[in-house]
Formats: sequence, structure tokens, C-alpha cells
Amino acid sequence: MDLCGLKVPAAYQGKSLRPLLEGKPVDWRQDIFLENLFTDQGYPRHEAVRSGEWKYIRYFSKENDRKKYLPDASINGEQPIYEELFNLEDDPNEQNNLAQNPEYKEILNAHRKRCQELVVELAQ
Repeated sequence: MDLCGLKVPAAYQGKSLRPLLEGKPVDWRQDIFLENLFTDQGYPRHEAVRSGEWKYIRYFSKENDRKKYLPDASINGEQPIYEELFNLEDDPNEQNNLAQNPEYKEILNAHRKRCQELVVELAQ
């Protein structure tokens, strides 16, 4: 929209790519948030955050959510039924889930927190 000279509504997410195209330095955040909240395709709802080195994914129960769109479920306290944590530098094919490994508890908690921060940020 910026490149077309259009005003970007405040509710829109993201940032203009114009500074990058113009070769200007840009202070981008260092992670990305992913989510699948639609339940009618049979996949579990999930939310994730990916940084350069790490990927954290949390999955939610499909028991009560068939054919519903539930964007606020984790904001309202729903807990995941399964979590994954991958070190993408050491394990680019995501074969070794570190979420249950006590050595990575601090990293897991940091990514849980960041994922929740992004969920709340996107809901505003």
C-alpha cells in the first residue's frame, strides 16, 4: 500500500517494504508468529513463533472446536496439549523435539512467553 501511495489503516499488520527497497536500514523484529486457528480442515489449532535459531509450536485440543474459529482461545487461558521446540541451526529438518528436554527449559519458557506476547499483540 505504501508503494502505491495509499494510506495504511491502523488495524493492518506488518510494515512497509519500501525502506528495504530503498536500501535504508530497518529495525525489524527478529521473530515471526504463525497460527492456524481454523478447525474445519481437520488439523489441530496451533500457534508458533520462529526466530533465526529456534522454532516453538503449541497445539490445542480438537475435542471441542470442530468447525469453529477460535482466535482468542489461548488469550483466554486455553493450554496447549502438545509443544515442540526445535533448534533450527542444529536440526534444520526438525527431527529432535527439545520441548521435554530439561536442558532447554529456559529457552522453552522464553518462547512460550514470546508466543503469548505475539498472540495478545495481534488481538489488539
